[in-house]
Amino acid sequence: MNQKWKVIASVMLIIMTICIIFCGIVVKHSQQKLDQYVRLKTESTQAISRSIEEQNSHLYRQRIKSFVNPQLSSARETMLSAFERQNREELLRLTIPFLNILKKESPNFFTLAWILPNNHNFLRVHNPEKYGDDISKMRPDVVDANQGHQQYAGYVVAGIGLVYSIIQPVFLKGNHIGVVQFGLKGSSLLDAIAENLQVPVGIVMTNEKYKFIVRLKLPNIVGASHTIQSRDIGLFEGENGQIDWSLEQQRVVLQGKEHIIVKALELLDYAQQPQGHIFVALDISEQVDEARSHLVFIVLLSVVFLLLSFLILYTSYGSLIQKIMNLNRSLEQNNLDLEQRIEERTESLKKSEQQYKEAQQIAKLGHWELNLETDTIYWSDEICRIFDLEPQEVKATREAFLERIHPDDRRYVNKAYTESVTNKSQYDIEYRIVLKNGEEKWVNEKCSTQYDDEGKPIRSIGIVHDITEIKFLRGVLPICSSCKQIRDDQGYWNQIESYIREHSSAEFTHSICPDCAKKLYSEFDLPE
Repeated sequence: MNQKWKVIASVMLIIMTICIIFCGIVVKHSQQKLDQYVRLKTESTQAISRSIEEQNSHLYRQRIKSFVNPQLSSARETMLSAFERQNREELLRLTIPFLNILKKESPNFFTLAWILPNNHNFLRVHNPEKYGDDISKMRPDVVDANQGHQQYAGYVVAGIGLVYSIIQPVFLKGNHIGVVQFGLKGSSLLDAIAENLQVPVGIVMTNEKYKFIVRLKLPNIVGASHTIQSRDIGLFEGENGQIDWSLEQQRVVLQGKEHIIVKALELLDYAQQPQGHIFVALDISEQVDEARSHLVFIVLLSVVFLLLSFLILYTSYGSLIQKIMNLNRSLEQNNLDLEQRIEERTESLKKSEQQYKEAQQIAKLGHWELNLETDTIYWSDEICRIFDLEPQEVKATREAFLERIHPDDRRYVNKAYTESVTNKSQYDIEYRIVLKNGEEKWVNEKCSTQYDDEGKPIRSIGIVHDITEIKFLRGVLPICSSCKQIRDDQGYWNQIESYIREHSSAEFTHSICPDCAKKLYSEFDLPE
């Protein structure tokens, strides 16, 4: 493979990788959008289902209380009295009008029964021929209502299917005389949810519970472990093998369309134990088709882009390579120029730094910097020379700095620095230092301190100037009033020129002033 095809293949591989990544992002975004739609639809379905159940439950729990309240009407009191006296014929005659009213209000109202405190069924108003049987084993909710004297409600499995049952204790003149039971078909909740959501709905029970149903009212499909009842059973027919009714949510294909099967509601008995579940089938085929369409469009667009890229690379390879080479040469030249400028700047900086050090050495002037936040100090090389120290000989610290100061001057120097920091002022002082060989020097130190926005000192900067030579020529000099000789420290008299030359860097030239010239050479006519 020649160089041209290697370059084209490499570039195409890069472009293809970018296209694949882009397709992956689109797929991920589409999946997130679909997941969000399913989540919102599921939450809405579950919320509406709970609301419908609570609304129906609350309505009939209140109705049954008013039904056995003797204070609301004399007819209710007469009805309860017939129940207390166990007069079946009279109780049936008085209760049938109420049953007809309730059935007229809702076709799903199913049963109305009176049960004695001993849990024997006294009167089934909907089926008066059947009575006297003990239902304590089949209906623990009736037993608990008779014993606990409180209302119970929940779903129970009956012969016709799942029934919502409400058990209400009955009292007359303060005496407990039994319970009354309302029963509503479970299909009523199914129909209400289907009407509100406009989706296929089914009741799912385990086969163990379903075996007690003998008079089936809804179409059903019996599976390996569960049975589903639904008015839209055709949607699930033939697809039961792929639906696991124990899952909260699953994605399946029903009648050729994508669906999400969602557990919308748990159907609990009076003891809050599940007797069955409401499942709904949410059609997501439109959303899935939309996501697939987006993906197909992106894939086709990527293919077109790859083809165009290949054609452009193939036809413009020569000019592209030339441009790349020109660009490389330009980059190389720029790098060389940049490296040269960096070298020149570096050399200039080194030269400036060396000149600065030489200037400090000539002037015998050094500088220091103290970081008050980290308690670290920096000394210039000239500081070390003034104090007769090697740069690496001793660690730069404030204490090492003070140790070189003459013992008689340390307190004065430390006080001057402390007061300048406290008063936020500069200081300019002179003091003595003692070298390793015991020799003394005089230095002049200037210092200023920087502060942060809150007034806290953060850094001190100072300079130290060796003024020993200048200092020795200050003060009172013992000089002869006649010959003008100066007495040195050992008591010897020296010419003033020798003394100044020894104690400073000054040099002398000799001349004669006009007054002395007239006095000494008056015989000559000297110009003034």
